[in-house]
Amino acid sequence: NKTYSYDEMTISFDYRMDAYTETDSGANMIIVPAGLGALGSGTIDVEFLKEDGSDGIQLLGKMNSSDWQTQDKIFSEGYLMEAHMSEWHNYTLVFQNEYDEDGAINDAFVYMYIDGKLATRSRLSVAAGLPFSLGSYDDGSAGEANGGFNVGGYYEENIVKRACTGALDNLRIFNGALSEEEVNTLCY
Repeated sequence: NKTYSYDEMTISFDYRMDAYTETDSGANMIIVPAGLGALGSGTIDVEFLKEDGSDGIQLLGKMNSSDWQTQDKIFSEGYLMEAHMSEWHNYTLVFQNEYDEDGAINDAFVYMYIDGKLATRSRLSVAAGLPFSLGSYDDGSAGEANGGFNVGGYYEENIVKRACTGALDNLRIFNGALSEEEVNTLCY
C-alpha cells in the first residue's frame, strides 16, 4: 500500500486495450485509490470511460477538490479507443503548478500526452493548489487517511470491479512535472 503525494506529479503507463467492458459506471479503471474509490483531497484516478452521449471510449484523468465533492476532469477528446484496440500506446498525465515570483502557486494544469504528443491540457479549478495524491483516501470512518492504490480495476470485498481488459506495462510515477521532451522519451 504505497501512497504518492507530491507538489507536482507525472503518471505514465503503456496500455493495450483488448476490449471495453461495460460496467456500472462505464469506467474501466487504470489507477484507482484502494478502498472506497476516489475519495480524499487531491486524489487522482485514471480510467477509460464511455459516457452517455459521447462518441466513444476516452481516457479520463480526475482529481478531487479539497471537499471531495467535486472533481477536475480531463478527457482525451478526439482520441477514441475504438480506433486503437489491440495496439500498444503510451499515456502520460502531467500535473503541474505555475508559481508567482514569491513561490506561491497561482495556477495549476494537467497535461495529457498520448504517445509523447500533447493531446490536451486543462486548467485545474477545484483542485488547484492541492498536493497531487495517488493512493490516499479517507472513508470518514477512521478519521484518518488510508493508503494504497489499485492498478487495472477497483477491488471491493475481493471482487474486481470496473476492470480493464488488456495489458498494462511500464507504470511510472514521477515526483515532479516532466517536460514535453522528457515525456517523449518515455515512449521509446
